[in-house]
Parts: sequence; structure tokens; C-alpha cells
Amino acid sequence: MRFVRDIISTFGDALIDWPVGTIIGSILFLLMLALVVILVCLGAAGIYHLLDFFGMPVASREGTVRDKAFRPAYTEYIYVYNAATKTSMPTPIFHPDRWTLDVDIGIGSDSVDVTGSFYEKVVCGSSIVAQYKVGRISGRINVTGVRA
Repeated sequence: MRFVRDIISTFGDALIDWPVGTIIGSILFLLMLALVVILVCLGAAGIYHLLDFFGMPVASREGTVRDKAFRPAYTEYIYVYNAATKTSMPTPIFHPDRWTLDVDIGIGSDSVDVTGSFYEKVVCGSSIVAQYKVGRISGRINVTGVRA
């Protein structure tokens, strides 16, 4: 807690300083506050998801395929800064083919990724057996797998 108090006092001193220091200090303080809020929200969302589904039993139930979606493979490039050459280097990121089924199991629905061969076997409206978990807090359905 002393660390947080020291940071706040440092920014407080910058705010009391001359006008440019006040502006810079205010901007830095707001940026730091926004970063802390974002990190706290991300951590809270992760903990919520962990508490919601971790340790919940997997159940099976017959369901129906509502929709099918195929996303073909693609490559995207992001630029990563290289400090040794002081340039941004294009870095390829490959995303493989993705086959997704939207499954309705009567008490809820969810999407699940499947293999290409399984995707080709099923059609919209066909019956499948879905393994799923029910969230202990949200009550949301999380389909973890399917089989014919």
C-alpha cells in the first residue's frame, strides 16, 4: 500500500508544480488511472470466468445443429519493433481453417469448434450429442465438445 501512496504523492507533487508540470502530471495521472482500471477489469473478468466454469461437471445432452460456419485459413501481418535494427519488422501470424457449429441443446445454445471431417458429416438441423458445462454464477451454457 505504501507503493501506491508514493505514486499518488509523486503525481500530487507534479500537479502542484508549475503549469506545464500540472498538464503533464494530469495527463500521466489520467493515463495511469485508465491503465489500472483496464487491468482490474480484465482481471475481474478472468476471475469471474474461472469461478463460473472451473470444476463444474461436464454433462451430455442431445442437441441440434442450428448453424454452420467455415472460416478459411488466412495470414495477417503485424509490425513488431526490433530494437537492434531500430525498425518495425513485419511478422506473419497464420490462422488455420476453422469449422464452427452453433449447437442448441434445449436449455441453451453455444458455438463450438470442430474438425473438418466432422463439419462435413453434419448438416443444419441434424442431431448430435453435446458435452457442456453450466456456469455456476451466470447459468450460461458452455459447449465443450460434440459427437455424432
